[in-house]
Amino acid sequence: MAQQLMDSRPYFGGRYVVALLEAEPSELSAALDAHGAVPIAVPTVSERLYVELEEVRELVDELAAGKYEVALFMSGSGVSSLFECAHEVGRRADLVSALRALTVACRGPKATAGLRRFGLYGKPEASAPLTSSSLMRALQQLDLAGRGVLRINGEPDDPLAKSLRAQGANLRDVSLEQRRSPRDTAEPEALLRMIVGGAVQALVVSCEIQFLHLFQVARRIELAREFVYALRKHVTVGALGTSSREILEAHGVTPHSLPAQPQPLITALIHFLNTRAAQGRGAASPGPLPSGSPITATTTPIIES
Repeated sequence: MAQQLMDSRPYFGGRYVVALLEAEPSELSAALDAHGAVPIAVPTVSERLYVELEEVRELVDELAAGKYEVALFMSGSGVSSLFECAHEVGRRADLVSALRALTVACRGPKATAGLRRFGLYGKPEASAPLTSSSLMRALQQLDLAGRGVLRINGEPDDPLAKSLRAQGANLRDVSLEQRRSPRDTAEPEALLRMIVGGAVQALVVSCEIQFLHLFQVARRIELAREFVYALRKHVTVGALGTSSREILEAHGVTPHSLPAQPQPLITALIHFLNTRAAQGRGAASPGPLPSGSPITATTTPIIES
């Protein structure tokens, strides 16, 4: 799919190219194709990673709201994954701020070193990295009855978990994985280069996290500024839902709000695309097209200075 994206050319013989940030071709993709457009479904994050990012976003909200008083990090990979996910949903600073207000403890040197990268230190401080047994003994000195304890990458029902529950703690275990490889970003990178290069006429954003991840990929390959500029100047951007609209506006992009149902969405998208095309020719803006009208380009790609 990534190579297919890289080989694509603008307008595909006069047809609008519409990028959809979704894991798999949907009913909307099929409807766009039936109306003469070229839909490109690009998952910027996998379904599994999407669930993990959503979990971390909710977790940061809970930490900021004071739901937990103790945070336990059982591995270096758990620290890395938590902060990586928080970064991708734009919440790393909130995470650091929330953790500074908690009692934080680590098992092993890698977790300890990982937290120190963000200016965070375990409490109580130990002269040597804590093992599972010494961590359990240290926590037994604390009054945890009725208090929230968050544990990252622990083993379910291990002796530490049983000890915490015996103390009356409200324990929540969260398991995160490190799952990055060059293949994870091949398709988003290809889509970004298409957008920046003028090969995409419309982008439909239905998921806040999918857009946030795409923007982080753009930053990583040093195309963030060009990406946002293209969305503001050359691409018809549609948002499904309030959260999608708000995240686009936070990045300096003013989207069109689109209805959730495929047919009304396509009708609105046709109107917005043809309006932009007409404005590029200096013509009067067209009115809404009938829902059955094919989505076809009425001009060459518009590249504004």
